[in-house]
Amino acid sequence: MVDNVEQLRAEHEALIQFLYLAPVGLVQADIDGAIVMMNPVSAQLLMPLSRDGGLDNLFSALESVAPELRHLCADYARTSGKVCDGLHVHLNAGGAGKRVPQILAITLLKLDARRIMAVIDDVTLQVRRDRQLRQNDAWFNAILTGITDYALVGLDARGAIAEWNPSIGRVTGFGEDAVGRPYSIFY
Repeated sequence: MVDNVEQLRAEHEALIQFLYLAPVGLVQADIDGAIVMMNPVSAQLLMPLSRDGGLDNLFSALESVAPELRHLCADYARTSGKVCDGLHVHLNAGGAGKRVPQILAITLLKLDARRIMAVIDDVTLQVRRDRQLRQNDAWFNAILTGITDYALVGLDARGAIAEWNPSIGRVTGFGEDAVGRPYSIFY
């Protein structure tokens, strides 16, 4: 009996550590959004949305930025499953003088007919990086297709032409068959 109690205590402690150390927000609520438990990351991410300083209801906390969550959950016919996955919610954090755009990704899971779980993650930096990468790709593509007196040539470790682009053809006159050939063909 003592071993069972100790095992339960150890499992309880492990669960508490998991909740506190999880790098994302975890919220368990009833089907109407009343919060049963949440980890500190959730409180940190949701508190700026609270109008009265409390976090009693998940749907109420997110009402101003994601009013559809309550309806998505209510309209979800299955007894369990993923209600939404990675829903991006755009918000501003900080005081009136310090508005910093922030993007949260919310995944809502219906655990059973009476319980839901929300996973909340701050994806602001990831979205910024993705946006910057797309912008850089567009600029690079514009350079490759728009320059007339320079050629951008990617080489592999052996010094062979790794891939073809239109600037190579415009400047050198070589076609796509130059891929795989040594760079020395240009001089």
